[in-house]
Amino acid sequence: MKSKILLRKIVAAALLAPTLLLHSCVKEEYNLNNIEAGTWNPNIAIPLVYTNFSINDIVLRTDKTDR
Repeated sequence: MKSKILLRKIVAAALLAPTLLLHSCVKEEYNLNNIEAGTWNPNIAIPLVYTNFSINDIVLRTDKTDR
């Protein structure tokens, strides 16, 4: 009895997941003629983050078992 309920849930999830994924890929229609460029004039601009980042930082932090 429990296996039938579990099977129904799995089938429902298998049918629902692709439906939701495909629905999210539908391109909305945009009217590009109505887009206006706003004016932005900040009084002061400062960097929020300063960092040095290289490919070696990525390589050192990756898990060696991912190959």
